[in-house]
Amino acid sequence: MFAKNGFQDVAQKIRLNSFISSWSSASDTSHLSTAQRVRLSFEELGPTFIKLGQLLATRPDVIPQDYVNEFRRLQDSIPPVPFLQIEEILNQQFPLGYKKVFREFSETAIGSASIAQVHRAVLMDGTPVVVKIQKPHVSEIIDDDIRIMLLLADLCEDYIPESKIFNPSGMVNEFSRSISLETNFVVEANNLKRFQENFADNPKVKIPQVYLTHSGPKILVMEELSGKSMNSAGAFEQDGVNREALMKVGLRAYFSMVFKDGLFHGDLHGGNIFVLPDNRLGFIDFGMVGRLSRKTQMSIASMFMALMVEDYDRLAYEYIELAPFNNRTERQALAQDLRSILSPFFGLNLNNVNMGKLLLESSRVAAKHHVVLPSELMMFFKSMVTIEGLARMVQDDFDMLPFIQEFAKDLLKTKVTTTELFSDVSFQFKEWSSLFESLPKEIKTHLRKINQPDFAKTVEIKDIKGLQVTLYQTGRLVFIGLIVSALTLAGAMTIDTTASQMVYGIPVLSMTMFGLAGLLFVLFFLKKNR
Repeated sequence: MFAKNGFQDVAQKIRLNSFISSWSSASDTSHLSTAQRVRLSFEELGPTFIKLGQLLATRPDVIPQDYVNEFRRLQDSIPPVPFLQIEEILNQQFPLGYKKVFREFSETAIGSASIAQVHRAVLMDGTPVVVKIQKPHVSEIIDDDIRIMLLLADLCEDYIPESKIFNPSGMVNEFSRSISLETNFVVEANNLKRFQENFADNPKVKIPQVYLTHSGPKILVMEELSGKSMNSAGAFEQDGVNREALMKVGLRAYFSMVFKDGLFHGDLHGGNIFVLPDNRLGFIDFGMVGRLSRKTQMSIASMFMALMVEDYDRLAYEYIELAPFNNRTERQALAQDLRSILSPFFGLNLNNVNMGKLLLESSRVAAKHHVVLPSELMMFFKSMVTIEGLARMVQDDFDMLPFIQEFAKDLLKTKVTTTELFSDVSFQFKEWSSLFESLPKEIKTHLRKINQPDFAKTVEIKDIKGLQVTLYQTGRLVFIGLIVSALTLAGAMTIDTTASQMVYGIPVLSMTMFGLAGLLFVLFFLKKNR
């Protein structure tokens, strides 16, 4: 498919040109950009490549912006498979037959994506549910596609050196981990239980109940939510629905996931959010979730506050702290580039600025300085873009600032004003607290390494060749010096004024010793200075 869309030269570079058939170049895509042709190739290669494209669309720090824009157009919506194939999966899950578990089961799918499709059903006790069923052979297809992706990634890195800056193998491995979790519905069932626990005390948020006894790796049985998804016509025109109140419920739920729980919905869009009676919201589809450590939560809060007061040095610091260590990043240079990109947006009303997009843009700038941010953080940035877009669907002049301030301040555990929050004392206190918390663990880890029988430490010395030459020359000088000294001393010890053969009053033997010493010294000096 890639060759068909104009990438024959790439196939030749990675030594796959012999596998290109004569029809591969039949499609005329020369008028399209490279990014457009890659997106078309992904669409034609099927669900796994579409999922990969959607993941890449969340990484503007890794791939160029024109590719990000194209991959955002990829839609994970394909026709459902015939119900006869679905019945096979159901009967594998329920050996006595699925009709022993469900009083009713609709053969018509109400939703279909690349991995699964969803059907309505009714349990034997009359409870209406929705059943998410994995399509036949999906796991096998995905495994085969990932093996192909890894092969292509390795070939690109071997034969196209310029591709290494995008780390193709790393991206495929990250995608493999992500999709393996999505294809195991036991994981999604556990995510549902976690979110239910987190929102147990919030009557305004509804997480569907999951029926674990009826669920498995390829089947997920959940409570059916009433109401309408936000993408549905008339969702906000239901009785008793107030747009502004509903928006506040959604934003507080979202920031509670991020700042309080450290577990947030990774695929928030209108189809996964339901508008329920009494200004309540329901969330579905927990196959993709993001997990944030306490350190990352604190860093996100600091990033938001830094953006509010245009503290680009602080923003650069947080990025460097979250990324893997490297010695190529200069914080001041990163801060200056962040200032150049982001400062034009300030002075505008914040209700005209999408904070999520600003953070995504800043991550792209950070990548130029060799700062690669964690995938969970990038997932959060992407979810921010989506949640702000949904909020502005409800309220045109929506301002994210008050909600960010509310939750960020709570997380940072302070009662002071925003200005005081950024005083040097509070910032340094946070840094020293983090250091003292991690220091004992780091010391213990290093001590354990040192105590291992096979412990060895490799030390790399720059300009080692120069050091070797210096040591060699020094050794030669010492050696020649010892010989010269020995000859001189021997000559002095053999001086005998009564000797029969004298040269200038010095015995011939002694003169010979002195002559050899002088000759060696002159020869060494001349050779050293050539």
